Amino acid sequence: MGASVNDDLLSLLMESNFKVFCEDENSKNAGMTIDEVIEECKLFYFAGQEMTSVLLTWTMIALSMDPSWQVRAREEVLQVFGKNKPNFDGLNQLKIVTMILYEVLRLYPPAITLLPRVCQRTKLGETSLPPGVDLIMPLLLVHRDAKYWGKDANEFNPERFSGGVSKASNNSGAFFPFGWGPRICIGQSFAMIEAKMPGVTVVTRNWYDLSTNNQHPSELNNVAGKMFVTWIGTTPRVSITDPELIREILSNKSDDFEKPKSRPIAEYFISGLVNYQGKKWAKHRRIINPAFHLEKLKRMLPAFSTCCSEMISRWDGMISVEGSRELDVWPELQNLTGDVISRTAFGSSFEEGRQIFQLQLEQAELLIRAFQSISVYVPGFRFLPTKDNIRMKEIYKTVRTLLRGIIEKREKAINMGASVNDDLLSLLMESNFKVFCEDENSKNAGMTIDEVIEECKLFYFAGQETTSVLLTWTMIALSMDPSWQVRAREEVLQVFGKNKPNFDGLNQLKIVTMILYEVLRLYPPATALVRRVRQRTKLGETSLPPEVDLIMPFLLVHRDAKYWGKDANEFNPERFSGGVSKASNNSGAFFPFGWGPRICIGQSFAMIEAKMALAMILQHFSFELSPSYAHAPYTVITLQPQHGAQIILHKI
Repeated sequence: MGASVNDDLLSLLMESNFKVFCEDENSKNAGMTIDEVIEECKLFYFAGQEMTSVLLTWTMIALSMDPSWQVRAREEVLQVFGKNKPNFDGLNQLKIVTMILYEVLRLYPPAITLLPRVCQRTKLGETSLPPGVDLIMPLLLVHRDAKYWGKDANEFNPERFSGGVSKASNNSGAFFPFGWGPRICIGQSFAMIEAKMPGVTVVTRNWYDLSTNNQHPSELNNVAGKMFVTWIGTTPRVSITDPELIREILSNKSDDFEKPKSRPIAEYFISGLVNYQGKKWAKHRRIINPAFHLEKLKRMLPAFSTCCSEMISRWDGMISVEGSRELDVWPELQNLTGDVISRTAFGSSFEEGRQIFQLQLEQAELLIRAFQSISVYVPGFRFLPTKDNIRMKEIYKTVRTLLRGIIEKREKAINMGASVNDDLLSLLMESNFKVFCEDENSKNAGMTIDEVIEECKLFYFAGQETTSVLLTWTMIALSMDPSWQVRAREEVLQVFGKNKPNFDGLNQLKIVTMILYEVLRLYPPATALVRRVRQRTKLGETSLPPEVDLIMPFLLVHRDAKYWGKDANEFNPERFSGGVSKASNNSGAFFPFGWGPRICIGQSFAMIEAKMALAMILQHFSFELSPSYAHAPYTVITLQPQHGAQIILHKI
């Protein structure tokens, strides 16, 4: 109808879109559809509101913590505008205000990482990258790296931008709060002008400082070295990669560093020892410990052997007369470790145990799906009658009913004087019964049936998941490096021949142990641990306020060339030939099972099971990677092969 175009973004977008249609009106793909315009408008809303609001918020906080810069900004604004309304030309003259905004964007970038994906094989620097690889670029780490920004990299100092962005650091590419290149944020000028306008108004009309209720732990700005700070919502998170500090945290016996509470929905899956604190944790650990003593684990070896033999027989039957077969060993090894934990946890109740295992696998998948959705962060969402929520509750009730039935049968048998079996449940109940007898007048002595149920669920997850990923990565690593596979097989055959492995023989397998340790270094089942500071605590030279999360990324420490040498990212079991303590130049740089009082209670169980399975596989098969295998470690709950582990097995 020829109406003039307004100056709002929607009108300007539609005008531009109309011109593209007119220039190429015969093309079906010219311009944007209405649906596409709608999506762009939604993006305007989120990006336009979110980016500038966080920039202005952090700017007010920073100027409250450093009043001298607030004074300098106010003086500049009054010099340019006086008490008049700011205008475009004047905003462009605000050098000090611009320096402050840049410094805030450096310390608190709205997006802390960028995550592009490789589309086709590409060379990046000296590295050839295959398609499908995600590249994570942590803006926050680069923006606070002392290598580029100097010793005061974690401090608020807008003066560094006095010569402009290009001279602010010793690398002009070290500052990119809006991204870089063709996909640099299209609204960066909009955001900067918008931030200057209200910022100018506020600074000329108000003086502001931090409220005593403000929870910003400003002293965290001084962390340095192998520590850096990020924020998860309103919670500061300090990442620590110094092995000495990590050991200090994990060895603490005063509960200064506690485990953060998991989201309520996770309780449908597991609770138990791994989530407890203080006296309750100490009580459960004391009761469970006897079940994992080495002498008790020796008695479980026949169960390990039976499950491994069944898997070997199944694989043997799959292989053709030509003597080879491609197989995705990841689900196979999950089933193996599930069978092992079913037998070792429940003994004669093995079939019921297997049913519980299958249900817990489904529950894990539902939980992962929930955590991958934003809905898990909506308070009370787990109470809504969605399909997944209903199924999670059904599984939770069914598993508890099955476990309660098994436990009550065992409890009745123990009370009638029956001999105790060698499975984990019987050993746990025997230990629990002893604690009750020792302190029968205490209401808190021992564990309730509900608590025993939660520990059994934890046996399932920890016992199955840890060993299955360890065995899977071991087969992948030995397929990639056949020389170590040969050395391991020669050792196994030298110790056992074709006989079934026994406990004493497993302890003689030095090369196999070196290989498993190296796999645990490169692919630890848990890639990080998190602790929360309970009260003001000193860690190293840093004073930490309460409610700060400490993340300890094992994977980074395990691959740090400072401790492991130039071949830190390479598979080289030889580094463990002198034992764990001599494998690196810092004996604290290896902790795949954690450390201190809360070190994984089942680590000996996992290592014996892994040695048994690997020894029997090496006795019967050689193996190599299939061409269809794509190396893509990714973290779900543990570090898993994203696209499976396709291996070609050959009969020996």
